[in-house]
Amino acid sequence: YVTTLLFFAGQLATYDSMPAYWKWYSKIDFVGYAWGALMANQFEGQDLGPWTSDGSTLMQYYGLDHVRPWENLGYLVVFFFVYAALAYLTLSFVHHHKR
Repeated sequence: YVTTLLFFAGQLATYDSMPAYWKWYSKIDFVGYAWGALMANQFEGQDLGPWTSDGSTLMQYYGLDHVRPWENLGYLVVFFFVYAALAYLTLSFVHHHKR
């Protein structure tokens, strides 16, 4: 599961290069939200030196020019509580009987 999340997070294939029928998967990808927040925090508005372009160009290349780090952090908190609730429900209703 996490391997597919890494593929659709945006590092290996940008959002624009993904087929249309796979774009929905990047919307439920918590790794992509974490990576987008990290990229926005590190590169947005930064001058990266004479050998590379500025951080805004890098963000545009990966399709992250619209990302807000705090919004992505909020999505990560929501993902945490949803997965914790699903784990709790699963563990409370699944009973393994001893042989």
